[in-house]
Amino acid sequence: MKLLFPIEVESTIEISSFQIYPAIIAFLGKKLFTIGGFVVQVRWLLLAVWMTGTVCIAWSRIRFYRQLVRRFGHLPSICDESYLKILEEVKRENGYAFETTVIVDKNIRTILEFGYFRQIIFLPKAAYTEGELRYIFLHELEHFANKTNWMKLIVMVLECIFWWNPLVYLFRDACAQLLEVYCDSCVSRKLNKQEKVDYLGCLLQEMKRERAVCRSYPFGSQFFRQANLKQRFAVMMQFERDRKIEKCIYFMIFALLFLSYSIVLQPEYRPPGLNLDYIYTTDYIIKHGEDGVYTLYIEDEPEMIFMSVEEIEHLGLHYDAQNDEK
Repeated sequence: MKLLFPIEVESTIEISSFQIYPAIIAFLGKKLFTIGGFVVQVRWLLLAVWMTGTVCIAWSRIRFYRQLVRRFGHLPSICDESYLKILEEVKRENGYAFETTVIVDKNIRTILEFGYFRQIIFLPKAAYTEGELRYIFLHELEHFANKTNWMKLIVMVLECIFWWNPLVYLFRDACAQLLEVYCDSCVSRKLNKQEKVDYLGCLLQEMKRERAVCRSYPFGSQFFRQANLKQRFAVMMQFERDRKIEKCIYFMIFALLFLSYSIVLQPEYRPPGLNLDYIYTTDYIIKHGEDGVYTLYIEDEPEMIFMSVEEIEHLGLHYDAQNDEK
């Protein structure tokens, strides 16, 4: 979060790191080799690896998206007329006016919804009942109506940038699960109790059909994913939950987020020890400037400043006010 929003307030507490951060900075500045007069340091090598990974992952995603658009973007619906009839009924009952294409093919192994401006629903060639089709279409239409593919696109961009962080993949999977649960929640508001049971039965039936499907699709939303079914069941049936525990968890999350901005860990270096022996064995002169600062000169070069005569005498040096006035 702080990488995306690097905000610092006046009340931020700065914690100095004299060992860890300076050691990291020193490691990043370590020289590895030279290419054509350019000194390659560790940081430049890591930056090159980061950018290469980002470009490769982004290109693979873009290539996959272009293949989908070229292959299916211009096609009309490829399915039985009964599918389109059920789809139009579901859209009319729920007030959906956007364009939707349905493609049924034996090579498709999972129910998948795809599209940003025009929706395409992919269905395997299976023996779906009319009730199952209604629930499947209702769920997939909710995805497009709630712009979940745009949300997944934002997560995908973060994945391309922070591919080196293993937590980003956990975040990606958690977001995908959250979007599925959110659409289930939207669907549950439109169903009665018996319809909710039938909907969950449809979900279980699809689980049996897609038992061997392990692939996830970055640009679409799958009706069934090998994810937390217990959570989806709880949302559909609206089981009673302990709201106090949830509120405590949310409070702790926001508290930790706030604390992360109130504390900043930054590198700090201790000043090198001063060796004043060369001053004692060299002719020096101390002059008092108009700004009230005392400057020590050696061979007409400023070497050190003092704020008071006491500081000068504390180091065992002597300030001659009479010679300074001359």
